[in-house]
Amino acid sequence: MHRATQLLILVGGALLTQACSTEQAYYAVRENQRQQCEKYIEQSQYEACMKQANESYDDYERRRKELARQKP
Repeated sequence: MHRATQLLILVGGALLTQACSTEQAYYAVRENQRQQCEKYIEQSQYEACMKQANESYDDYERRRKELARQKP
């Protein structure tokens, strides 16, 4: 299993055990994503990765709800 996958499972389990809110879990996953962005050598790939990783929870929720309304 990849190290990133193991870390996500560990973080996810820890969050569930601690009964964190959805928002706290979101930011924990995003922090892991920012760490993964460091692996990109190309500046454009790094910037695109960081832009996604730095999306606020409110923006994420807004986008998620819009997509949910669009489903048939």
